[in-house]
This record gives sequence, structure tokens and C-alpha cells, in this order.
Amino acid sequence: MTLQLIEETIESINDYLPKLSAAAEKISSDIQYNRDNWLDTLLQFLDGMEWLIQAMQGIKNLNDQILKEWDHETLISLLIQMNQALEQNDFVTMSDLLQHEMKPLLSTFQTNLEKVSR
Repeated sequence: MTLQLIEETIESINDYLPKLSAAAEKISSDIQYNRDNWLDTLLQFLDGMEWLIQAMQGIKNLNDQILKEWDHETLISLLIQMNQALEQNDFVTMSDLLQHEMKPLLSTFQTNLEKVSR
């Protein structure tokens, strides 16, 4: 049962990571080009990030070796920095964090997930 739950969760994460990465890119672009709808997309992105963290923590609780190469601390730190940028209305920093920090981190997660899935 535990192994099946882990496999299903990994499959869900595998399906979801590209969507989060694409959303990070879209939000960054929308901020750069001053499009109005980026805040709604950001809120959806943050909901997705919350789900990702919960899924990762759930796997870790069941088997702490499976995601040992995932950099949870950097993810949390980035989300804190994004929150601070939002509170300060520093949208340039928000865009930079999404494009140059979050998107590559999500890509690394995807690569690491492919190793786990094999």
C-alpha cells in the first residue's frame, strides 16, 4: 500500500512539474510585459507549489530516501523571497526569482524525479 501511494504521488508530481515550470515562465513574462493577469496566475502557481510541498513531504514521511536529492530548503527559501518581493511590490525581483531561480529548480526536480521513476 505504501509503495503504491508513493508511486502514484510521484506520477502526479511528474505530471504537475512541467505545468508549474510553464506557469513560472508565464508569470515572469507577464510581469515583464506589464500584463494585468499575472497576479491571478501567481496565486494559482502558489497553490500548486503548496500541493508540491505537501506531496514531497508526504513521500518523505513514508520513505525519506526517495527524494533525498531534492533541495527542499531552496524551494522554501525561494517562496519566502517571492513573498517578500510581493509584499514590497518589487515585481522585477519577483520576475527574476521565477525565471532565474524557480524555473531552473523545478527543472532540477523534474530531472531528479526521472531518476526516481526508473
